[in-house]
Formats: sequence, C-alpha cells, structure tokens
Amino acid sequence: MLVERKVIDDKLIRTSVVEELESVESGTVIKPEEINLATVPELMLSFKNIFFIDNLKGFENITKLQLDNNIIEEICNLDHLVNLKWLDLSFNNITKIENLDKLTNLQDLSLFNNKITKIENLDALTNLNVLSLGNNQISELEDIRGLRDFKNLRLLNLKGNPVCEEDDYYNTVFAYLINLKYLDYDMIEASQFQKAKDSKLGDQLVELEEKEKIRAASQKEKAKDTDRATLLDKANITGMDHFFDTLMEEDDQTKTIMKLPGSANIIANYRLKWEEATTVFTAGVLELHVLKQDEETLFMGVLEKLLVENEQQSIVLIQAFEAGKKVAFKKYKETVANGAQEPAFLENLKETVNVLYDELMNLEMLLVEQLNDILEEFAESYQEFVARNTTAIANTFRDLTEHAVWFNESISTLVIRLMEKMSKEEKPFEDSPEAYQLLSDRDTIKAAVTSSNDNHVQKLQTSEDKVREAEEGGAKNLVEGLRQNEYERNRHRVSEINELTKSYQTTIDERLDFDSIDDDEFRFGLDDY
Repeated sequence: MLVERKVIDDKLIRTSVVEELESVESGTVIKPEEINLATVPELMLSFKNIFFIDNLKGFENITKLQLDNNIIEEICNLDHLVNLKWLDLSFNNITKIENLDKLTNLQDLSLFNNKITKIENLDALTNLNVLSLGNNQISELEDIRGLRDFKNLRLLNLKGNPVCEEDDYYNTVFAYLINLKYLDYDMIEASQFQKAKDSKLGDQLVELEEKEKIRAASQKEKAKDTDRATLLDKANITGMDHFFDTLMEEDDQTKTIMKLPGSANIIANYRLKWEEATTVFTAGVLELHVLKQDEETLFMGVLEKLLVENEQQSIVLIQAFEAGKKVAFKKYKETVANGAQEPAFLENLKETVNVLYDELMNLEMLLVEQLNDILEEFAESYQEFVARNTTAIANTFRDLTEHAVWFNESISTLVIRLMEKMSKEEKPFEDSPEAYQLLSDRDTIKAAVTSSNDNHVQKLQTSEDKVREAEEGGAKNLVEGLRQNEYERNRHRVSEINELTKSYQTTIDERLDFDSIDDDEFRFGLDDY
C-alpha cells in the first residue's frame, strides 16, 4: 500500500494546531483561519506522512517541535528556529545528523528509530540535556567518546544500536560521560563510574584528562588574550602588545639580516629596548583609560540626575494644572447647568495653559544650560586625559624611533666587521655558507640594511599617526555624540511641550463651542491625555 507523501503547508499546520488546542480545551471549537500562528509556542506535526521539512518560516519563537512518526529522510530548513529547546524527529527515515548548528538552545533532541550510522555534527549543541539515538545503526565506540564535551548531557539513549553489543560499551559510556544520570532508560549508579575508571580504559582516561586540562588552560589563555586585545582596542592602542613582532614580520628584510652571524643578539637587545618602552607606555595608557571611563560614568550619572529632576518638576507643574483644569471645568459645567454659561472660567484656564507652557519651557531652557555646562566640563576634563596620552604617544614613538636608529647602526657596524673578517681570513664563515654568500654581495646586504631601516621608520610614523588619530578621534566622536544626543533630546522635549499645551488649548476651545455639556460628554482629566 502506497503512503501519501505530504509537505508542510499552511493548511497542514493550522489543522494540526487546531487538533492540539481542541485536545487541550475539550469542547471548544476553533476555526483554523482565526489562529495567529506567530503566537503558537509549540508545534506538533506527528503522524502526518511528512517527507520533507519546509515552510516553517514565521515560527521563530516556538520552543518545541514534534515531527516524529513521519517519513522524513533529511534534517533541513530548521536554522531559523533558534529558540527551539525540544526537537523530536524520532520514527523517520533519517540517515545523517546534520544542519542543526544554529539550534544552540536545544536541550532535548530525539532521533530515536531512524537509520543513523554515526553521531556527528552536534558540536554546537552544548546545552543538550537529553539525547535519544536508540534503534539506529550506530556501531563505533568512538562516537560515544565524542560526546564527552557535552557537559550538560544527563540522559543518553543508544539502546538498539549495534554499538551496545560491544564488550566495552558500558565501560566506555561510564568512563567518558561522567556527568550522565541515565543510560538506555536506566539510572546510573556511582559504582558503575568507578568500575569503568578501574577498567583497562583507566589509563586512556588519565591521558585524556591530562589533555583536557592542557586544552582548558590553553583556552583560558586565549580568552585572556582576547580580553586583553579588546581592552587595548578600547584604549586606542590596538596591537601594542605585539607591536615588535608585527614590525619584524612585516619587514621583508628581516630574514636576510638574520642570516648574519651575531644579528640574533642585536635583535634580542632591540626587542628588549622596544618592549621596555611599549610596556611602560601601555601601562600608562590603560591607567588613563580607567580614569576616562570613571569620568564618563560620573558625567552620565550627573546627566541622569538632572534629567530625572527636570522630569519630576515638569510632572508637578502638569499635575497642578490638571487639578486646576478639573476645578475650572466643574465650575463651568455648573454655570451651564444653571443656564448662565460663564466662559470666563475656561478663558482664564487658557491663560493658565500659556503660563504652563512658559514654565515648562523655562525648565527646559534651564536644563539645556545645565547640560551644556556639565558637557563642557566633561569635554575639558576628558581632553586633559587625551592630551596626556598624546604626549605619551609622541614621547614613546620618539624613543622607538631612536631604538630603530640604534638597530640600524648596530647592524651596519656588524656588516662592516663581518666584511673586514672576510677580507682578512682565508676561509671565512666556513660554518655559514649563507652568510658568506650574502656578504660576498656588498650592494645587496647594504641595500637590505637600508631598506630595513626605512621599513621600521615608516612603520613607526604610520603607527604613531594611527594611534594619535584613534585617541583624538575617539574623544571627538564621544563628545560630538553626546552633544548630538542632547540636541535631539531638546528638540523632542520642545515638541512634547508644544503638543501638550496645544492639546489643552484645543480641548478648552472645543468645550467653549458647546452650548451645553452632557454628563457622558464631560469626562476627561489626566487619564485622557
């Protein structure tokens, strides 16, 4: 009997959602066309004869997806479901684990009863808590070892796979997956872990643990390097820790010079001079970077305080007006009810609106002055730090340039001495044919030394300009950004005041146009605006 192969479409999805909702809310009739699919938290598409995963756009927020008991052959088109925590693909025809890299929030993955031969392509799913791969065709113990990095994995099901028949199956699982709580539906006892550790796998495990410690230490160092690089970047001295290495690597004459006997000592001394200067410079800049951050934090705190105080003062004025407005309209309503209709109450209220406008605008003008004052103070204080840094930049790069000159002179002196040796000895540099060949060509070695010096000087000039521009440009962008934010805030606030007072005036004018006011019509106050 042929099975009707289905694709996922809107009709199938809506029908499935209705079935699920009606099963939960017994007796409730739900129309498929009225369902807002964007709000559906879970999607159940089980037993639908689906053969291809598709058309799930718009379900980015779902956390649970059931596609079990279908005829799916390939895992695909799930990348956008980044909030999934539960994915059930059991009882399908899937042969390979793939295309799950983007589902990093996945905690429960079931691929039970498929045709999978290898545990692979799960590296990104570090939050996996449950992994069900029972009744597949997995046969290699190495696949189990590969799950060791899943530190959150608590339940693993491999029952029904050929690998379960291996002699070392249990010992491998318990030796490598020490955080597991359940295996193949059974709770794991502590003694099973110890037994595995005491087995022949114990030695392998010790070696593995040592490698993991080394790897963890390496990753920790990389993280520190990354944090350090980020800090230097924020302080506008990107790459300063590795400046010397970068200089030498980018100098295409370095390899030539290093062929000269005695050059290694000169380069080592050059490095020491260079790193001493850059270390002191970096420490000073980072110290000032902390002070700059403190100054910025202080400024933002004062800014926020002034904004809050201004807002509170404005609210007091508006609330006072609202109270007066209610009194005025009440009195006006009473005169209308008595047939007198005295508009003076509302005419006076219109004057009060003008007063409110002036008061709010005065508050805003005062705030603008205060903010401009503290911004100028901040800019002045911040610029002092920048000036200190630019002075340090000039002094440091002057020192580095002097070191470059020293290096060039030292290498030049070395070349002269080596050439004198060549002229005096019968068989000079017998143990270094490369040096002999290099020194035999006087023009080439002199050109190399000159070119190297030019490279270093040019690199220093370019780097100094770059560091200085980053420091000065960063400060300029910061201050200009703050000024722009204040300008936009002021424009928005002025617009708010205009709209508020205009709304009040319009409301009063509308009331004055009425000959009488019904109770149902006369309902407004602070909540109306």
